Amino acid sequence: MLNSRSLEIGRIIKNILSQDTLLSKQIGTKIYPLVADKGTNFPFIVYRRDGVTPSSNKDSLVYDVTVRMSLIIASSDYKQGLDLLSRTIDTLLQELPKETDCTDIEILDTSEEYRDDTFLQLLSIGINIKNK
Repeated sequence: MLNSRSLEIGRIIKNILSQDTLLSKQIGTKIYPLVADKGTNFPFIVYRRDGVTPSSNKDSLVYDVTVRMSLIIASSDYKQGLDLLSRTIDTLLQELPKETDCTDIEILDTSEEYRDDTFLQLLSIGINIKNK
């Protein structure tokens, strides 16, 4: 059985990123699930849960869950996007494991795109959550 913590990890990530003073200076409160509001000024972050994979033992008891998440940093300036990506990674690596049930975070991939006059920095992470 999945715990609610694994399904609500996006909210936890948003709270952690919102509390970082360096990120807040640049993006304010512009961290959105799935899609940013139309007309949102740059820069901003969008996050989504890509999947949840439970781990079980021979007795079929779920002992932990891995949640895959994507974060997209949108900016009008390439360097600013890279700086925000770097700060986002640092913040998550420092703060997320401190969450009670989060035992590990792994950077799975990063990539970048340019679309509709927007620089996009894409971050894929995996988060292990201990099932209680």
